[in-house]
Amino acid sequence: MPSPRALFASAIVAALALACAASMGGAQIVRGAVRDQSDAPVAGAIVSLLSDGKQIRGTLSDDAGAFRLPAPGGGRYALRVMRIGFQSTTTGSFDLLDGQTLEQHVVAPYAVVRLNEVTVSADRRCVVRPKEGLHASALWEEAKKALYATTLTEAARRAPTRLLHYERDLDRQGTRVLRERKWEEHGQGEAPFSALPADTLSRHGYVRSDSSGTTYFAPDAKVLLSDSFLDDHCFRVTRDGGDAPGLIGLAFEPVRERALPDVRGALWLDATSAELRYIRYQYTRLPRVVPAERVGGRVEFRRTPSGAWAVSRWWIRMPIVTFAAAPPETATVPGSAMPLARRPEVLAGIREHGGAIAESEERALGPSLGAMEGTVVDSTTGAPLRGARVYLSGTQYVAVSGEGGRFRMDSVPPATYAVFFTHPRTDSLAVAIEPSEVAVQRDGVVQAALFVPPVAALRSRACSGSRSGEGGVVAGRVRDAASGEPLDSAIVTGRWATTGASVRGGIAMSMIQTTSDARGVFYLCGVPANVEVRLRASAGRDHGEGGGVSMDGKAIVARDILVRRAGSGPP
Repeated sequence: MPSPRALFASAIVAALALACAASMGGAQIVRGAVRDQSDAPVAGAIVSLLSDGKQIRGTLSDDAGAFRLPAPGGGRYALRVMRIGFQSTTTGSFDLLDGQTLEQHVVAPYAVVRLNEVTVSADRRCVVRPKEGLHASALWEEAKKALYATTLTEAARRAPTRLLHYERDLDRQGTRVLRERKWEEHGQGEAPFSALPADTLSRHGYVRSDSSGTTYFAPDAKVLLSDSFLDDHCFRVTRDGGDAPGLIGLAFEPVRERALPDVRGALWLDATSAELRYIRYQYTRLPRVVPAERVGGRVEFRRTPSGAWAVSRWWIRMPIVTFAAAPPETATVPGSAMPLARRPEVLAGIREHGGAIAESEERALGPSLGAMEGTVVDSTTGAPLRGARVYLSGTQYVAVSGEGGRFRMDSVPPATYAVFFTHPRTDSLAVAIEPSEVAVQRDGVVQAALFVPPVAALRSRACSGSRSGEGGVVAGRVRDAASGEPLDSAIVTGRWATTGASVRGGIAMSMIQTTSDARGVFYLCGVPANVEVRLRASAGRDHGEGGGVSMDGKAIVARDILVRRAGSGPP
């Protein structure tokens, strides 16, 4: 099956065109300033021009609280001012003549929105278009402000933008990086990414396949604000699943009648400030072989010094689905070479595509950057690991450990990250490294200690039974010698000679066995010291020799075994 791809456009063309049309159209202007009750200017307030209660124009107030809104023609209008974390206010109606420039100054009241008082309903209903008075409505109103402010910021951006992109292929568990590439994109007034029109996604879904491949579409701010998204999804309040304390979520999911591939997830807001932090989503109605929790995406938002909002980082994970190898004997349609049944699909890996605003632009977004440093240690030997590639999951940040296993990453935006690493040692031990959670602070250096699990932990995780606490461990993978693919349920045997006068002939053989898992991984536990243990793996009629291993005082030894097809020659 062709590989997956994500749709990330480079500019919000329609929004820019609309902004240009507004500035070039009629000559009637409403301008003024937003100030608070202490007469201080309010930067980053969303100021909307209303006609008959409907929004027809919008802008953000600048550092001095000033705003300017072109009107399509003379008429009767009003202004609405929205601030994240505060109650909105609407002015009285006023008349604007053709060709007139009218001054309107707005006082924004200091009425705080308290999301930390929002409770999760006992019935946990999922409501379409949450109405006034419902808890979900309070969260949606605040999220809506940040989303709308983001679209205004992107449409008004005129300075050059430098975006950093990356693409990685991961293993089926989504933890081991198999391939990675990075590139930069430069543009004038471009948004980090944008999606297809909301109505198109509503009609055709968020996942589409054709002869050229499978495309996964990500929802952007305009899609989330659209009427079609609100009609296709229901909402409820949640406090489960946030990646930091003090967050409250507005979960969304497709309505029951929705039969197309779609998205479900949550918008996570700070319960104290009511600021939108990030959106996390997963795909629905995917092939059965795709674990829903391993694919999806995340979009992070940040307030700029002027009070405007922008997307700072984003990523999307997509499944790489292939067909399983055909069995040796396949039933066919009489008179045709076509198989009678389609070969089953299998999950071959995960493709991650993401990006971030480059450092200079990131600094312009406000918060100072931080740094992360630490060490990578092999706990099975007690020695530091040089050459380990350390990643911040979901980002383009990577560092390679040097002398003493030390690494450092600079210019990291403040956030909480899942940190993991890869190294030939982890591959040879068939160890899946569990990510560590590290919080980067602005203008600070956070320490991270990363390690291959100690032998005791590996033995506890991998070995069971009466011998789990005895002897050493041989760890590795069983692979097909021709394709390199891991072999599931292969029987791995370790044999060694036992000598003794009471044994007939003077020599006897002892044996231990285990079975490889879906990754081809095996752990042969209870391997004795001071003897040579011969390894062998069998998969049906096929087998392979793994040679001899001696523990020689080691607690764990790595060894892979290649299995060759019966009749294909000596191993």
